[in-house]
Amino acid sequence: MYILSICDGHNASVSLSKNGEVIFAISEERLTREKNFFGWPILSLAHIDENYVSLVSIDKVIMYREDVADYLAFLIPEHIESLSAKLIWKKTITRISLKARTAVNNSLFKLWLLRYYSKKLGVSSHKITLLNHHKSHAYASFSEISACSEKWLHFVLDGEGDGISTSVLQFKDDDLDVNNYVKLIDYHLKNGTNGIVPGGTTGESPTLSHVEHKKILEVAVKECKGKIPVIAGTGSNSTKEAVELSKFAEKAGSDALLVVTPYYNKPTQEGLYQHYKSINDRVGIPIIIYNIPSRSVIDMSVDTMARLYELKNIKGVKDATGDLERVTMQFNKMGKEFIQLTGEDDNALEFNKRGGVGCISVTANIATKLCADFHKASLSKDNETALSINKLLSPLHKALFIESNPSPVKYAASLLKLSPPDVRLPLVQVTEKTKKEVEKALKFAKLL
Repeated sequence: MYILSICDGHNASVSLSKNGEVIFAISEERLTREKNFFGWPILSLAHIDENYVSLVSIDKVIMYREDVADYLAFLIPEHIESLSAKLIWKKTITRISLKARTAVNNSLFKLWLLRYYSKKLGVSSHKITLLNHHKSHAYASFSEISACSEKWLHFVLDGEGDGISTSVLQFKDDDLDVNNYVKLIDYHLKNGTNGIVPGGTTGESPTLSHVEHKKILEVAVKECKGKIPVIAGTGSNSTKEAVELSKFAEKAGSDALLVVTPYYNKPTQEGLYQHYKSINDRVGIPIIIYNIPSRSVIDMSVDTMARLYELKNIKGVKDATGDLERVTMQFNKMGKEFIQLTGEDDNALEFNKRGGVGCISVTANIATKLCADFHKASLSKDNETALSINKLLSPLHKALFIESNPSPVKYAASLLKLSPPDVRLPLVQVTEKTKKEVEKALKFAKLL
């Protein structure tokens, strides 16, 4: 993900970050040789466009500008050339333009400004975020401690600025971390994962807002497009909500859906059938049933699954029952074209032997290449290699479920510098005892 930040006006400058890391930053004055350059950083932007990434391919643009009065103060006539004259102009216009600082004027101004910058940069306006003076300072300070997991309170002091001498900005530890999410997806892409499943248990879907849930689906599709399939987790205990999320996922470009059996409601087998049929009838992409009675409290029978398989979009199951006899029963009932994926890493070896074709994995988030190599060997009947890798991973499979998923795997990911260990309440980070077991398992697998 490329993020372009632009300061248009006093000391014009730009910076470019990729997946959360700044890869280029410069003040326009370095290129114009004009001290404290006022205006649009045209040379800096041209350098980025020519040497790093095309401006039209930028994912997000952060603009330093929010207020109509603030903007008008930087409309410097071309005939005013000296720095002192520009400063006098700015202070004069600031006093006059403060009268324009009303809610209505600012709202209309922002709409105009988004269109103006959109045309100027050649990017769509929805990619542009306007950021005011003090928030710019606060975000700059936040970048220095972004790796910290605690909550931080930032005081920004500025003698002049936009008329406010002091402001406060708070950053919370449970905000959606898109940069680390992209980093993890990239890790999967580089290490042999065959598909990405956003919005599942390991992705803490029960505590995602609808906006966040849709965001992670969009990001996954964008990062994986043309590389590996995206199977979007869109299940809910509300049929209406599951349908809405599923339709969104399809429109966003997901290749398939993973739909968990409705939890808490405890529907009958007929209720399960009608739930999945409602989703099936409203989308046009494959659906994978997610049967996980340990979390949903309801178990879909083989007969109900067979009924659903007659529908056009139902293509398979993520089986997290832990019952290997089910694999054989489902294979005999639905045939080899019915896709069976285990949801239990520790039974994958036997699961694949009985007719399964892989795993929607927890362990693969940290032992990505090993898991990819294991399934490749397992499905090609290279039993010796599969068994050898499975022995390496077996302690890790168990350690990651000592406490509720995904707390242990997030701790493991933090040890491997893949992501922070944070989880959302009501989940909490793992105990010291579990930490030791996870570390021990990682070392056994030669990952640490």
